[in-house]
Amino acid sequence: MKLPAEKFAPSSDASAGPTTSAVADLSEPKKIILNSSEELFAELRDRNFHAVGPILSKKAKLISAEFDVNTYVFLVQFC
Repeated sequence: MKLPAEKFAPSSDASAGPTTSAVADLSEPKKIILNSSEELFAELRDRNFHAVGPILSKKAKLISAEFDVNTYVFLVQFC
C-alpha cells in the first residue's frame, strides 16, 4: 500500500534535518480523510463496521514495520 508523502511530510524544511517540533509531530495522531480514489477506502467501503477495526490494525502494523525498516536503513547509512 502506498501512502501519499505530502500527507505525512513536515511543513518545515526537511533538508535541515529533524527538528524538535518535527519529532513531536510524529507522535501526534494524524487525521486523513479518505476519498474514493484511495486504495484503503476501496478496501473498507463495503465492509461491515466490525470488520474495519482488524483491517485498519493490520494496515497500521504494516506501516509501522515499514517505518522501522526505513529508520534502521537510514541509521545504518549515516552512522
